[in-house]
This record gives sequence, C-alpha cells and structure tokens, in this order.
Amino acid sequence: MSTPLHDPSELLDAVGRSAGVGVWSYDLDSGDLYWSEQTRRIHEVPDDFVPTLESAIAFYTSTSRNLIRE
Repeated sequence: MSTPLHDPSELLDAVGRSAGVGVWSYDLDSGDLYWSEQTRRIHEVPDDFVPTLESAIAFYTSTSRNLIRE
C-alpha cells in the first residue's frame, strides 16, 4: 500500500514524473512560486534553482511575457 501524499508539492512532483510533464504553482496572496523537479529539467536549471516570478516569466516569449504580467 502506498503512503498518501499530504504535501501538495509531493503530489505535483508525482503527477509530473508519471506524466512526464513539468508542473508549477503560484500563490497570488503570498507570492510563493513552486516548480517541480521536472519543470527544472525542462528549463535546464539546477535542482536547487529557486524561481522568482520574474525569472519564471523570462522563460516565455516577449509577447507572452506581457500577457502574463497583465
């Protein structure tokens, strides 16, 4: 029997590994940004990379960056 996942980041990591996609979340109230291990692999950053909102937005095209900021 598997252990239930209580931490949302653990669930996001498990889903990302299973599906082979990166996942992320951003809390508008606190400003906390979370990237899964797979998201870090996709963006080719170190495992200890801690994204800020601006550094995360920088991975998008300039047109998309403006839309995201709005």
